[in-house]
Amino acid sequence: MKGSFTITGDGKQIAKGTLPPLDLGYRESRTLPLTWPAITPEPGVEYFLNLNFTLAHDTPWAKAGYPLAWEQFKLPAEAPRKEATAQGKLATTNDANAVRVAGAGFNLSFSKAKGTLQSFTYKGVELIKDPLRPHFWRAPTDNDRGFQMDKVLGVWKTAAVTSEEITAENLGGGRGSCADPGPAYRRTGGRGGAI
Repeated sequence: MKGSFTITGDGKQIAKGTLPPLDLGYRESRTLPLTWPAITPEPGVEYFLNLNFTLAHDTPWAKAGYPLAWEQFKLPAEAPRKEATAQGKLATTNDANAVRVAGAGFNLSFSKAKGTLQSFTYKGVELIKDPLRPHFWRAPTDNDRGFQMDKVLGVWKTAAVTSEEITAENLGGGRGSCADPGPAYRRTGGRGGAI
């Protein structure tokens, strides 16, 4: 068996090396020292040690280099995140139908009637086709099929389409609340389940 390692930061390899030959018997263990260049952590970057073990020689069932085992360990190398600073200025307008926010190259429009983001343009290009609405469904798993999730909780699949309105409330202090119980929630008697 042949062992190797890599050190990655945000998926980019920053160091690599090989492990000494492993001559271990059944249920034996051994501590191996690993060395790599010092890491100077960058804000927001995660660093990992990746271990790989492959066949050292051809065998009747696989060629040399065939992967046998691998593992990944997060390294405790972190730097504080940099606080984002606001750049540019925002302009807001508020009329009977919508609240609009505009900045350098972009415009957002929120419907007052439905509480949805109804338009998002960037450099003159519309980025959304329809207003954004809550979506409460995901692709079912085998366990969901056994549970018959589509029958028991199927109302949630169309909840976004059948919901009547979304209400927003300013709670003060920079906090807000958005809610839409909608007919799907009322039909299930308030039962949430697999959302």
